[in-house]
Amino acid sequence: MNRKFETSETPRPKRRGFRLATAVAAAAIAGGILVPASSAMAAPTTSVESVVSHNKHDHKKHDGNHHGKKKKNNQGNTQGGTQGGGNGNTQGGTQGGGNGNTQGGTQGGGNGNTQGGTQGGGNGNTQGGTQGGGNGNTQGGTQGGGNGNTQGGTQGGGNGNTQGGTQGGGNGNTQGGTQGGGNGNTQGGTQGGGNGNTQGGTQGGGNGNTQGGTQGGGNGNTQGGTQGGGNGNTQGGTQGGGNGNTQGGTQGGGNGNTQGGTQGGGNGNTQGGTQGGGNGNTQGGTQGGGNGNTQGGTQGGGNGNTQGGTQGGGNGNTQGGTQG
Repeated sequence: MNRKFETSETPRPKRRGFRLATAVAAAAIAGGILVPASSAMAAPTTSVESVVSHNKHDHKKHDGNHHGKKKKNNQGNTQGGTQGGGNGNTQGGTQGGGNGNTQGGTQGGGNGNTQGGTQGGGNGNTQGGTQGGGNGNTQGGTQGGGNGNTQGGTQGGGNGNTQGGTQGGGNGNTQGGTQGGGNGNTQGGTQGGGNGNTQGGTQGGGNGNTQGGTQGGGNGNTQGGTQGGGNGNTQGGTQGGGNGNTQGGTQGGGNGNTQGGTQGGGNGNTQGGTQGGGNGNTQGGTQGGGNGNTQGGTQGGGNGNTQGGTQGGGNGNTQGGTQG
């Protein structure tokens, strides 16, 4: 019986591959490393660097989402805009929650100046606009909660000036508009709650002047309009609650003048209209409660004059029209 054997060429490459794998395994064993033949043929390659980078990517993604949630609480706030040369200056102290608030706009050269002390919660408030050169000046002390308030507009050169002491809660209040050069001037002491009040409009050059001492609650009140050059002048001492009151309109140059001492509660009262140059003059001493009263209209130049001493309660009264 004859048997037929068929010879196929296909198994030979498999045998060669098997022989190659065997050779590789033998070489690995000779080098001191035991590698199975099957692992040498079909082991997947996984990079350690790719695993580490994958973990880093997930960690950064988590951190990015975490910080993004924090930013949603306070949006659009600015603390510290431009700070010029100098030594020991501070721009932007503490800024509380809220949106669109600005603390510290532009601070020029000088030494030991402070712009923006503490700004509480609220929206659209500004504390410290422009502070020029000088030494030891302060612009914006404490600004409480509220919306659209301004504390410290423009403060020119000089030494030891203060613009905006304490501004309480309320909306649309202004404390300290423009303060020119000089030394030891104060514009805006304490401004209580209320809406649309103004304390300290324009304060020119001079030394030791005060514009706006204490302004209580109320709406639409003005304490200290324009104060010209001079030394030791006071415009607006104490203004109590009420609506639409004015204490201290225009105070010209001179020394030691006082315009507007104490103005009590009421509506539409005026204490101290226009006070010209001179020394030691007083316009508007004490004005009690009431409506539509006027104490001290126009006081011209001179020395040691008094216009309007004490005006009690009532309506539509006038004390002191024109004093030459």
